[in-house]
Amino acid sequence: MQKPNLCISRIDNPSSHGWIVRIRREKEHIVRFFSDMKFGGKRLSQQSAKNFRDVTVERLHREGKLPRIRKIVSRQSRNKSGVIGVSRVTKKLSDGRAVSYFAVTWHPQPGVQRGTTISIEKYGEEKAFKKACAIRNRQLMRRFGSGVFRKIKALRETREAAGKPSLPTLAAQV
Repeated sequence: MQKPNLCISRIDNPSSHGWIVRIRREKEHIVRFFSDMKFGGKRLSQQSAKNFRDVTVERLHREGKLPRIRKIVSRQSRNKSGVIGVSRVTKKLSDGRAVSYFAVTWHPQPGVQRGTTISIEKYGEEKAFKKACAIRNRQLMRRFGSGVFRKIKALRETREAAGKPSLPTLAAQV
């Protein structure tokens, strides 16, 4: 079931009130604002925005420009751990001590982020990292299925064959 306000956001500024539709397919960005004043009120402008969205999405669908349903992130330049969703964090406490841990993040569904931490002090550097990777892998498989690692491996091989920079190590290989 489609979300009722998919691609539609409410704008309430001192100078403008209305609904904005943002649709992105491939390299095409479609943005249109529906003013409450111009369309006769909040509900009518929202309905106009929904109608525009539905017509535009249908046109894009006919043209073969489909939305990306599930994006698998397999490379990020600022990743230092080598595993997407696993990062090493050092936090300074109010008493001056520094505490290090691995932070694990994942998205159980689009628009929802979850996370947990694994103490380096409690488990040691290597065991904490392996534990963090295991949690991340479990969550990836829960969302994308067991074939997720084959997809990432295929993406890595395609990038390397094209001469693009190598991807970080997969959590499954750690």
